[in-house]
Amino acid sequence: MSEQPEFYYDLATGEVQEGKVAGWTSRMGPYPSAEAARHAMDKVRTRNEEWEEDDAAWKGEPGADPSVEGTSDGSEGGTTGAGGSPQLS
Repeated sequence: MSEQPEFYYDLATGEVQEGKVAGWTSRMGPYPSAEAARHAMDKVRTRNEEWEEDDAAWKGEPGADPSVEGTSDGSEGGTTGAGGSPQLS
């Protein structure tokens, strides 16, 4: 059984590389194909935008999606559980 090639996106150069060519600090992956590695930053941008929107809604910021629960005062909105330990709701 032969191993499948792994592809990585090099953050420093923006290039796709087969195998662990770049150091771990500037490498994203592995990806199953060069095409998937080529789109690594697209996926990062999309996820970051979604997370920013979720954070804004959670904080109750104007224009945020109201379907995401959160508190308007910026607190975590948690409750206290058994033994006084905080629990997020």
